[in-house]
Amino acid sequence: MHTPIPGRECGTCNVCCEEPTINVPELKKPPGILCPHCRAGEGCLIHQRRPQVCRDFFCGWRCNAGLDEDWRPDRSDILIEQIGRNMPEGYEHAPFHYKFTLLGAPDKIYWPPLVQYISALVGQNVPVMLAVIGRPGYVAGQVLVNEALRPHVAAHSIGGTASTLARLLQLCIDHPQAKVDP
Repeated sequence: MHTPIPGRECGTCNVCCEEPTINVPELKKPPGILCPHCRAGEGCLIHQRRPQVCRDFFCGWRCNAGLDEDWRPDRSDILIEQIGRNMPEGYEHAPFHYKFTLLGAPDKIYWPPLVQYISALVGQNVPVMLAVIGRPGYVAGQVLVNEALRPHVAAHSIGGTASTLARLLQLCIDHPQAKVDP
């Protein structure tokens, strides 16, 4: 579990109550569907007694002091997750990987802070997954970006990194969506 930055609150953001799949005994929720315990604009209606999976989750924006208010998921249209399970092949030794899920327009992949952040992680050999959302109830594609980005990161080519990220994002968009029935 990662620790949120003191004073950094979700506010009206409820992206984590809608986008991820939750499949634990206490709560079954497909991706892209607002949790039945959440009301848009109000937040969690059972916050004090919410399931442990919800208590343990903090998005990357809440936990990384280097990410400013522009990175809050409902503002950036990017959900960042630091995941310590299901490590990508070839990175089984890593303690965690990052998953960047684009929630809105695909051109967000060219946002300079995003390109720089992913480049820094790849440069540190941190596994990075890029994903897009599917239609409600469906999971879309995701892809490990490290190998494709490594040459551009080593050459400090922001343009090469951005164009490669765009190509990888298109692979995610074109990937067949799978229905999720938690």
